[in-house]
Amino acid sequence: MGIFDKFKKKSVQPMQAEHLNDCLLDIVKIVSFGNVEIFEQARQCVENTAEYYDSHVSYYQERGISGEEETSLLKWIGCIDILINYGYVCECDYKEEKEDFISAVSALKGIDALQMEIEGNLLDGEQSVPQWCETFDEKWKASGCVLAAFDIDSDSYVMFPCRRDKLEELSRLAQCFGHRIDLAENM
Repeated sequence: MGIFDKFKKKSVQPMQAEHLNDCLLDIVKIVSFGNVEIFEQARQCVENTAEYYDSHVSYYQERGISGEEETSLLKWIGCIDILINYGYVCECDYKEEKEDFISAVSALKGIDALQMEIEGNLLDGEQSVPQWCETFDEKWKASGCVLAAFDIDSDSYVMFPCRRDKLEELSRLAQCFGHRIDLAENM
């Protein structure tokens, strides 16, 4: 070992697929508040992606996603759809009506789990989904809760409630997997 060897940059090893799968499964665990049934379905999705795709092809096709897409996208969308099907995540169109937005967010299991109140009278019907999310985030500031969202590269909002202190971890885990989670108001 030479005198300057300790200053050489260590080569960065690409992340192992198993570690990436763990990142996505950690996201599922956090968003579903540790629901074991959801976790097991997500595990099947990430460990046997081609099989999972074949048995859930209609969900993917509704989104215009074929089996030829990158495996990471199939895993990402598969796990998000699992969370949607179980009521932990909702998807709203960018031009969603206020009443439909309130209904979708109110039905989320995390709203009850976090004891968050949905007060529709706070929202202006002329505003948009990000503005409504910002209003709720401001209302929930004292409780430490926010509406976060998965970025699925579409014009819809794929939202879920979470504790603000979990958002940074979720964002980091999503970046590790090559995707994005942020405040819904920032989508």
